[in-house]
Amino acid sequence: MTPNELAAWLDSYHASARSALQRAARDGYRRIHANASRGELSAPELTASGRRHLRRYLADLGIRLDGMALPLPGAGLADAATADSNLQQLRDTLGLCRELGVSQASVRLGGFDDPQNAALAGELLATVADLADRADIDVNVYSDVDQTGSVLSAVDALRCPQLHAALDPAALGREAAQVIGTASSLGALFLRDARVIDGGVEEVRFGEGDVDFASVLAATQALGRPVGLIVRRRPTGDVDAMRQGYEYMSTLLREPSAQG
Repeated sequence: MTPNELAAWLDSYHASARSALQRAARDGYRRIHANASRGELSAPELTASGRRHLRRYLADLGIRLDGMALPLPGAGLADAATADSNLQQLRDTLGLCRELGVSQASVRLGGFDDPQNAALAGELLATVADLADRADIDVNVYSDVDQTGSVLSAVDALRCPQLHAALDPAALGREAAQVIGTASSLGALFLRDARVIDGGVEEVRFGEGDVDFASVLAATQALGRPVGLIVRRRPTGDVDAMRQGYEYMSTLLREPSAQG
């Protein structure tokens, strides 16, 4: 693993697509992960001419669109009230990925531990696997941390080469490296640092929280296969948060233990 594998979660910049892309490039990122659920880079908004312009602009900046994400609210894809429209949005996003040469997508899909939603969640996960296989796009599924085990088990059970799970080490806490080390279907990590304060979790600058990133990267490297590394900060008043995250993670990735 190298610093060039770090991708910026574009929404972390809380800016227009053009401004966020410029800032990501200035911060050192060579890959970006964009929100396809709304805004300028969603399938409905990105016209044919817009897609051509985006390709040229990315090339000029020296960065590539590495992934498209659908961070849907609530139960995500399995929200019973919006499941059909959410599924169509995923189809459109995978089509956009194919057209733009994007190799992976991610989608929030919960409800696995909810008796009322579990059947729908399982049905939709199978549909996601089929869509990923047909599009030949790697799709990373994620949910709330308390459903991590269920998501990993459900993804493993389908045995689809294009279907993976995405994890948030900060949410996993002290068990992060252990969970990652046994996650045979892991496809991506959402990287942020956080610490527990008064029973809650507060996101902080990289290196100031409780996440043992050296152990996380070592466990990821030991899997012996590519795993997306996506730096994902919540928008804050810290204008240098994404740059600091890139620099901190880059330093760790240059260590021999992360090189394999």
